[in-house]
Amino acid sequence: MSVLDFFGRHPVGTAICVIVVLWLAGVQAYNAINLEPGEARISKTLESIEDIAAGKTASDLNEARHFAALSALVYGEPDERGVFQLKHEPGNCRLKPLLGEWIQFPVPDGILEAAMKRLGKKAKWDSDLVLGLWYREKSQTDIDVALVFRGTDGNGDFYSNFRWVTRLLPFGWDQYDLTRAISQDIVDKIKEDKHFAGKSIEVIAAGHSLGGGLAHQAGYAAFDIKRVYAFHSSSVTGYYDLDRDVRDKNRMGMRIYRIHERGEVLAYLRTLMGLIYPVVEKDPQIIEITYNFSNGNAVTQHSIASMACALIETHPT
Repeated sequence: MSVLDFFGRHPVGTAICVIVVLWLAGVQAYNAINLEPGEARISKTLESIEDIAAGKTASDLNEARHFAALSALVYGEPDERGVFQLKHEPGNCRLKPLLGEWIQFPVPDGILEAAMKRLGKKAKWDSDLVLGLWYREKSQTDIDVALVFRGTDGNGDFYSNFRWVTRLLPFGWDQYDLTRAISQDIVDKIKEDKHFAGKSIEVIAAGHSLGGGLAHQAGYAAFDIKRVYAFHSSSVTGYYDLDRDVRDKNRMGMRIYRIHERGEVLAYLRTLMGLIYPVVEKDPQIIEITYNFSNGNAVTQHSIASMACALIETHPT
């Protein structure tokens, strides 16, 4: 029996389904609109008593400003040394002092080239994958490493943005395929790096827009990435592109922060996808945070530089 046949034979059930969907959509719309300046909405989460007592959740969320700033930095062009240069810094904002806490280092030699060779033909309409690696010393023994992906920066990136459709086309691999192929290798090389010998290393994935989707994919593809920050993220995460046993192992203990400005251009698509794929509370624990930092149209509110500046201003330490 087709869906249309079911609806035709069960008008009462159909009406109930329509009412439920409209009610859920209305609740989501009300929540998106009813947010005062200076407030933030954090989605329902499932926390352990130990994490609450240790302040782990608040600490992780407070650190979002670092990864927002790095997600803005990765949009810049590298200089002759390969060091990314900040592309845009809104007035009265100081991203550079925060970025000064991080040191960029190169992607391990040969990983991208080997992965592209394994994957074969690249989709000719897709843009190149752009990512950066940074580290900071949190203490004498603890190191944070940020794996940060650039988001949509040209027309070619829309091939990966429309992966729900393009993945079915026989035109070659895209940025999600390449991210999935390199993420565990990058993490392994970082942990083998003599510079970090004897240190406790946490690798954290981050990105904005398409880069947020790629950060999700990196987390699902690499066992050792347990924290992801996705800003104004694409709804495409590539979760089901991994073998089930791989993603089931890697998602255990993962915490994903999806952070966005109220009313930005991708918010409504995420709301729709949330009705189809509800946010899960554990493994991975997905925490959605909606801010109301600024006014403007849906496109200007999508800016990662503005989001980073607002997070620095409101979470200075």
